[in-house]
Amino acid sequence: MKKCFFTACLLLLLISAAALGEAAVSPERAAYALGEAVRLTVTGDRAIKHCRYTVTLDDKVLFQQKSNDKHTDVYYLPRQPGTYRIDAAVTFADKKKETASCEFLVTELEALEAADGLYSQKDGSWHGVKYGSEQLEKSGCAIFTLSNALHALGHTGEETEPAALASRYGYCLIQGGTSNVRLITQASRDFDFVTQSALVKSEAGIRDLIRDGAVFTFSIVRGHIAFVCELSGDGTKVRVIDSAPSATMERIKKSSLYRLDEAGNFTEVEDLSEFPEGKYYFETGQYGGLTYWLDLSYVAKRGVRIIQPGWLKVKTDSGEEDAELVAFGTVESAVQVNGETKVLPTGSLIWKAETEAPAAVYVVSKKTALLLDSGGTQIDRVPRGALLPLIAQEEERFCVRFEGRLGFLSLEDGEAVSIPPQEAKEGTVHINGTVSGKSNVGFRRSPLSNSTQIGYWPTGTKVWVLEEEDGFLLAEAEGKRGWILPKNVQME
Repeated sequence: MKKCFFTACLLLLLISAAALGEAAVSPERAAYALGEAVRLTVTGDRAIKHCRYTVTLDDKVLFQQKSNDKHTDVYYLPRQPGTYRIDAAVTFADKKKETASCEFLVTELEALEAADGLYSQKDGSWHGVKYGSEQLEKSGCAIFTLSNALHALGHTGEETEPAALASRYGYCLIQGGTSNVRLITQASRDFDFVTQSALVKSEAGIRDLIRDGAVFTFSIVRGHIAFVCELSGDGTKVRVIDSAPSATMERIKKSSLYRLDEAGNFTEVEDLSEFPEGKYYFETGQYGGLTYWLDLSYVAKRGVRIIQPGWLKVKTDSGEEDAELVAFGTVESAVQVNGETKVLPTGSLIWKAETEAPAAVYVVSKKTALLLDSGGTQIDRVPRGALLPLIAQEEERFCVRFEGRLGFLSLEDGEAVSIPPQEAKEGTVHINGTVSGKSNVGFRRSPLSNSTQIGYWPTGTKVWVLEEEDGFLLAEAEGKRGWILPKNVQME
């Protein structure tokens, strides 16, 4: 009897010891919606060296990990409804091995789409989705970045999702990766945004463009494209959305990733596991999409490709439509709307400005005016006599648009004028009554007889006459303003 009792006690002790030593793998919940990432945690009573994960759906093996994985806080993204089982083959630091299992249900109810558009290129769901001769999971970073950019600009619908974009722009995939300049240039035509072939490499230029509503794609590291969409409060860092941050972490040099805490402080990150929102997917062995911060100096050094929403709209019977400026004046302007050039009253144009009322800058410099970024670096030259939309008037400079781009002019180089101006009269440029041919008539910087000629209008040009002074007429046409002799204007 004592022997049986001793045997039973020994058996209970062995069972208890086994229970203490057993590994466990646990999902956060028992049921999930289709497309929702499942978080799994592997635990044990002692240090775990590594695991190997197996995924089974309704007794069919979907995935079996072949290499050891050190991660014990992992994610899996189910793509089908049903009852899933996860087996974790656990190896402890003392080389003992155990297997833990758990089950969870995935329903057919689809998970709600993430509001931030944070795509996880490496969550396992993009394997098999074609992009040219490759797959989105392997080569789609530029496509995910473009999708994020389109959403940031307000585009919605299935045509802006990664799979649709990959199908549409598969020809942009070349050996070694995506031709990003080709991709963004073609997408700008299809989705009506502004871009340029040259990369922006000025810190001040990037700050100005973000102020103007632009976002960017850029080569964050060799062979990988990410998305820039925000400037930090102190202007030293930019927010990045990265569909495959593991690639960035492995390759980045001479810079660091930062996370921003609730108090507004930046902390340098040495491992992606330090991001509270980071999701490591054991199926691909990489982290899913993350948002973090980078030094602006690093981003500017590599250069960014601009993606900018249209800045100009026109009033129509159906509301407001995007337009492209062809020539700007205070009385009327030429714009392109849906591919058609129209001449409209400037008062019907709408653009974002910090002035109380729409206004223009008349370039009256003695020499060609320099268009600068906010840091003082030259970005273009503006001809004398030009009329530009005014965005803001600061202490020592005008903020204007030239060739669609935001820039700054010295107050000495321009003069603010109102829109609409005083009543204007219509006329036609002529020489001795001739309004045809290839002759040109010059206009001056001021009504003084010795004033410098700053431009010309061909005979036949329609002009608006604004005022008369000292024997000259102040006129404007084709985006320029200047003083012209009355004998060369035939009034309507």
